[in-house]
Amino acid sequence: MSNIPEIDVLIIEDDPSSAALLVHALQHAGLSTDAAGDVLEAKRLLKRGPYKVVVLDLLLPDGTGIDVLHFIKSGSIPRPRIIVTTAASDVSLLAQLDRSLVKHVTFKPLDIAEVVRTIRDLVRDSTRHRV
Repeated sequence: MSNIPEIDVLIIEDDPSSAALLVHALQHAGLSTDAAGDVLEAKRLLKRGPYKVVVLDLLLPDGTGIDVLHFIKSGSIPRPRIIVTTAASDVSLLAQLDRSLVKHVTFKPLDIAEVVRTIRDLVRDSTRHRV
């Protein structure tokens, strides 16, 4: 097991402006964050250490959020709570979501205040339900 401390949130978002806005809002809310812009970086960070919540964009430059979900589900890492962010045109990908992993789906453009509230609730919930 890694000696890296658990980080509250991993944001997987390929739009740098959206990722920066989420990082800023979550850090302002007192949550620790990491960010990845593609599937490869997301997998690297997920292997490095545990996260309580993952904010997952479905369309990424080197694959999809479904690829990240398969990686998480493979069982080689602790399972975080997952929030999927997507544009309405991603409907075919929504049908592929494993709802046992995905706790919330929100559509773009994001209501940042609502996303932060949802993430805080999931972080709090993950802390209460530690095994």
